[in-house]
Amino acid sequence: MSEQRTNELLKKFDDWNKDVIKELLPGWCRNVAKNLEISLRSSDFTQEHAKKKHCIVVASGPSLSDEDILSLKGYTGDIIVCNKTFKRFIELEVAPDWCVLLDSNAISEEQFYFLKEHAWVPTKFLISTTAFPSTVKIISEYSTGHQNQFYMFNPTVGLDGNMDVATVWKWMNGCHEMSHGGNVGTMAFMFARDLGYEVIGLLG
Repeated sequence: MSEQRTNELLKKFDDWNKDVIKELLPGWCRNVAKNLEISLRSSDFTQEHAKKKHCIVVASGPSLSDEDILSLKGYTGDIIVCNKTFKRFIELEVAPDWCVLLDSNAISEEQFYFLKEHAWVPTKFLISTTAFPSTVKIISEYSTGHQNQFYMFNPTVGLDGNMDVATVWKWMNGCHEMSHGGNVGTMAFMFARDLGYEVIGLLG
């Protein structure tokens, strides 16, 4: 592929990404405002660092089977899952070390509603301040009393100009910024990289 064609495709992708962000931005800003009180009480994820060399990042792929999840029972590294797979892990009694949530819509609430009746599990939750407020409330209440289990961040939002809207959110809630990469699976991988794991495996 020629350099000119590559640059054209990159520009097309960048324009599309900005259009999507502009469409989502009103809802994101509403969610940030509604999550403000909770996010002010959340822990600082930048203080966390990998204590093990290996981790597995589990995305929400439809090919992920129960056998795949159960095979991680003896895994000695850390397990980082996305919100859509968290309930399956807990039901199969495989507690992830981290669960990552980016979704800003109501579909995420039903993925975590079961926590209202579930015994505590030692999973840490990394949650976007743009996430759906009712979902954030459920996880926050579940995590209450367990120090350093609940972390929130502001997703970076690139729209050009001198001021990134995520910086304004940071002024509001004090949470650090983090790139989401366009979807929760990419975000989970980037988070694992930032924590400092030497080896990052992918599943699902």
